[in-house]
Amino acid sequence: MSFSTHKIMTWKMWKVTKYGCLISLAYFLSNSAMAGPNDAVADDGTVQEAKEVAGNVANMPRAFSQELGFFQDSFEGTGFDEGNGEMGIISGEGEVTFENGVVPAYILQEEEDAIPAPVPGKYAPKKLSEPETVIGTDRRQRLRTTIFPTRAVTYIYFKNSAGSGFSCTGWMIGPNTVATAGHCVHSGGSGGSWYVGASYKIYPGRDGSSAPYGYCTAKGLYSVTGWTVSGNHQYDYAAIKLNCTVGKTTGWFGFKYKTTSLVNEPTIVQGYPGDKPSATHWLGADKNRCDAPRKIYYSSDTAGGMSGGPIWNDVTFGINSGAIAMGVHAYGKWGTGCNAMYNGGTRITLAVYNNYVNWKNLP
Repeated sequence: MSFSTHKIMTWKMWKVTKYGCLISLAYFLSNSAMAGPNDAVADDGTVQEAKEVAGNVANMPRAFSQELGFFQDSFEGTGFDEGNGEMGIISGEGEVTFENGVVPAYILQEEEDAIPAPVPGKYAPKKLSEPETVIGTDRRQRLRTTIFPTRAVTYIYFKNSAGSGFSCTGWMIGPNTVATAGHCVHSGGSGGSWYVGASYKIYPGRDGSSAPYGYCTAKGLYSVTGWTVSGNHQYDYAAIKLNCTVGKTTGWFGFKYKTTSLVNEPTIVQGYPGDKPSATHWLGADKNRCDAPRKIYYSSDTAGGMSGGPIWNDVTFGINSGAIAMGVHAYGKWGTGCNAMYNGGTRITLAVYNNYVNWKNLP
């Protein structure tokens, strides 16, 4: 079977089968500083030095998935990161698995009280009495979670310093690295704070009480000053470094960027919405509705708790490209313009891409 025919068949398969974020210290990585009023600021909200940044993408060896019959691609960057992010250091215990893959009752009970990670008030919908992010009829589909790429999407549970529990979504971008939204690791802006790093449990392929890959703890929380200092929705992205290499089992998403418009490109958004049964995995599909340099907008139905999930497809970056993310879901409808009309997330630009490559490559 040729790759081109193979690709078309797998895209149709997607259509019909429904396959199925205690920080005590925060500091900047090397060569990074807060942006001053006269500093040049990169797309990631951090200071960028006057050096060339290579953004080419190299295709790494493919691992064939017998379950779905298509190729899973992983990508590395050839350049270096000039916008090093802000990081919180924590320690953890590594990977935890459960007998028969079933989450114990005491953990389920704790998670029942979790609410989706809060978003700063200025980005909240104006009419809280209306459904926040379901646009018209709810078209989300529940997914099986042991098939790639769904098993590479993670349920994230964590707490703030007051002990309140929250939930988010993330997605594997390497053996021990998860991409997510900035507000899933830090509450945003100079008045905000890091969430309690030691409280994080990251479950790949979670499905309610089923956790086939167990969970991993975190050893590092990462974001950028555009979020942690400025609280700007355009820079609402982050990463979590894990104390395990579960990605070697689940596989991981590729991620790329385009400098040209993404309008009308297909968008698949998936994750763990707080308005569905606890820790169950759901998907919405649409297309990019607005031409924005740092955001992606869609009418896919989402809800709080899906923040941090991947915005992806397997066609935008070329035939046989596999599951490649173009952004990070972060918001329901709010404000004006495209923000008021559609759900949306942070677009992967060159600078965002370079930060994710940098975080992925950290030990």
